[in-house]
Amino acid sequence: MHILITGASSGLGEAIALVYAQKGNVLSLAGRHGERLDVVAQKARVKGAEVHVSVVDVTKAW
Repeated sequence: MHILITGASSGLGEAIALVYAQKGNVLSLAGRHGERLDVVAQKARVKGAEVHVSVVDVTKAW
């Protein structure tokens, strides 16, 4: 399954990403903080997920 998670650089978004990573899903992680997203992405990859990262502020994307 391919899952898009916004706010993935910390808090609830990070927790959700790591839960879905354990299930071997493909994750697209989006958030405002690139360095923190990279850390979360690495944690998810260690758990077996394929991960794509996008630095974006979805509140200003429209």
